[in-house]
Amino acid sequence: MCRSLATLCPLRDPDAFKRRLHSVAPFVGALAIVLVINKGLHKFSVALSWEIGRNVTGEFYALEGEFVASLQELFPKEAALYFAFIYVFGYIVLLVFPMIAYLFRDSLHTLKVTLIAYAANYGLGVFFYTLFIAYGPRNVMPSVVSQPMYETFPEVMLLTSAINTNVNVFPSLHTSLAVTTMILALMTRRSFPRWTPIALVIGTSVVISTMYLGIHWLTDVVAGIALGALSVYIGEYVVNRADRVPILRDRDKQASYRASD
Repeated sequence: MCRSLATLCPLRDPDAFKRRLHSVAPFVGALAIVLVINKGLHKFSVALSWEIGRNVTGEFYALEGEFVASLQELFPKEAALYFAFIYVFGYIVLLVFPMIAYLFRDSLHTLKVTLIAYAANYGLGVFFYTLFIAYGPRNVMPSVVSQPMYETFPEVMLLTSAINTNVNVFPSLHTSLAVTTMILALMTRRSFPRWTPIALVIGTSVVISTMYLGIHWLTDVVAGIALGALSVYIGEYVVNRADRVPILRDRDKQASYRASD
């Protein structure tokens, strides 16, 4: 991974670590702005969605039928605890670990891409939530689709219902962000060979959990996969453009190159 003291152990070199934080700060700020705007406009976007949005719930049901119910039947009841745990806590690990690990790479490029990709996921996700209204399988087919999350982590469900609505399912942001982290894990597999298989297992489990828990349709998941891949592309594009701006350039990467010459 890192070849120079400044990048090998940035915590031992406060000045180098400060430079890295300063370099990534605009990208952290971009993600923070998207999250704040999403939070501030939540009620407005929900109201706007009911005014201009298209209700596609019936179309999803006509397309998939009881697919989600069939998926639930493939797993034993004991799987509910695993998927509920993965959906809540595994998902957090999947999103947080890369931001910490990529801070200690030779280049901050991947960390910047990660932050912009996260922002793209949330920004585009809200855009689609406004355009499309869709109830999840658990709401459409309560008699055949169980709701393991309510039984396993009722407190979490109460919390999510306070900050989200049950019509915000297309696309699945859990899926898109999981796919984003899996793609980035594959891109950095040489630097983090142990993290890559862990990310793939957790990420795949998160994707399955969104349907197993009755929250999302398969259609939501397919759209989420596409959104995750698109977000990584957007992240790469934005960061590559930003690298042309001197003030946003990765100075530690340049320093490591000079040290290795």
